[in-house]
Amino acid sequence: MPPSAPIPTGPDPGRLLRQFITADLVAITGGVLLCASFYLLVVRSIWMLALAGVCTACAVIVGAAARPAKRGDYQSAVTLICLGNWATALLVTFIAPVIFPVMLLTTLLPVVFAMPYVTRRRLRAYIAVTTGWVLLLGLVRFQHVSDLPEQLPEPLANIVSITTLPAVAALILLIVWQNAAVLREHIAHTDATNDALRRSQRLLAQRAEELVASRSRLVAVTDTERRRIERDLHDGAQQQLVALAVNLRLARHLAERDPRRSTAVLAELSEQLHDAIAEIRRLAHGIYPPQLTAQGLAHALPIAAAKSAVPTQVHTSGIRRYPAQLETAVYFCCLEALQNAAKHAGDAATATITAEHDDKTGLSIVITDTGTGFDPAHTTLGAGLTNMADRLAIHAGTLHIDSRPHHGTQITITIPNPTPAALGAGPGLTQIDASAGP
Repeated sequence: MPPSAPIPTGPDPGRLLRQFITADLVAITGGVLLCASFYLLVVRSIWMLALAGVCTACAVIVGAAARPAKRGDYQSAVTLICLGNWATALLVTFIAPVIFPVMLLTTLLPVVFAMPYVTRRRLRAYIAVTTGWVLLLGLVRFQHVSDLPEQLPEPLANIVSITTLPAVAALILLIVWQNAAVLREHIAHTDATNDALRRSQRLLAQRAEELVASRSRLVAVTDTERRRIERDLHDGAQQQLVALAVNLRLARHLAERDPRRSTAVLAELSEQLHDAIAEIRRLAHGIYPPQLTAQGLAHALPIAAAKSAVPTQVHTSGIRRYPAQLETAVYFCCLEALQNAAKHAGDAATATITAEHDDKTGLSIVITDTGTGFDPAHTTLGAGLTNMADRLAIHAGTLHIDSRPHHGTQITITIPNPTPAALGAGPGLTQIDASAGP
């Protein structure tokens, strides 16, 4: 079908069109048989054979429409049907004006059927042709060219009109039935679409609530972390730096009066300075590890695993550099998983981190431990797992927890593969799927 043509919807438009072609051929064949019967039994007129020939030619034209209909070229098929019926109506009215009312319906029938299958522009052309054809039929109705009406007795002439009406009525009922089927299909499709929309709206509302809750938790965690850093700086590094400042003033006063004691104070200051530097490094490591900034996850995860309280092995494959926010989220999720293993897995537990990047599925990190495990159905997810989910939510990540009592725990983190234009892009929603193991 040409691109500009509408695509009929509903139960197999090609099948509906073929049904109409078949019904039209049956009606035309009935006309051929009727003409032949009248020729053999009632009146042997050349005009009766002409009517049979006209109906036969129409059957050939309508039958030819089946081929384009089969390959989906509905406009060409409908055009052939219209041409066949228009020509037949005109010639039959010309020969036998007595069946003008039936031929008038035959002229209108194809264009009514054509509406779902042709473009608006072609439909307007069909309507214009049909209107002109009806006027032409009216003029031909009063042209007495053949003597067939005079050869047929009046009762038989009425019988001809009556016997042809059921065929046209059957075609009209077929169109009504097909349109009803299409309408029912549209209603069912609309109901299904409405149900899908309602489900999508409920899902969006649920996701929006999750997003609001996630953002609230992130804000709370950020405030708590900020207060912790402030407290650690105030109670740790700041106190040491204040002591250093006091001792530096003391060393300056002693430098002229008591050089020996000044040297001892300076040595003590050197030790305090090293302690302050170590404290600041410890704080900086807790905020953002320098190896993660310099070399990414592939180097930061093994270093973090080496410092874990649980013996941990790290396997990486295809890991590359990612946006800083994404690397930070994955890194601290892995740390949280190792900390949970250290707290709950047991003394003899070991852990494994497997990080892989696939161009189709994206970044996947699996953290497993051989600990005691737990039953997700009867366990409330703690703040650590919730924080992991919130971190991943920003990157549309998913967190899957698989655990069984006495069979360890497996945490799977999946980050969809980002395109270059969407690296570190906006927020997404995270699903926490806690299910029992296989």
